[in-house]
Amino acid sequence: MSISDTDNTAGKAAIGTFDKAVELEKMVTDIGSVSTIPITLKKVLEILNDDLSTVSDLVKVIEHDQSLATKILAVSNSAFYGFR
Repeated sequence: MSISDTDNTAGKAAIGTFDKAVELEKMVTDIGSVSTIPITLKKVLEILNDDLSTVSDLVKVIEHDQSLATKILAVSNSAFYGFR
């Protein structure tokens, strides 16, 4: 195996890694297009309007809706809500 063969193999591996990174980035970007289940929204609104409800009640609803949980995490991790 010559040096040029080694460079070529490393180059192919780097391109494959780059392709996977681009594909992963596209998947993460597409997460924003997943819709929230309307029933979950109804339950969340009921909890928010109930003076006797707790954060635990809200968590129980949100933890069963991956789409809503993803959106909440995206907002909470955004630069707008960053740590100060």
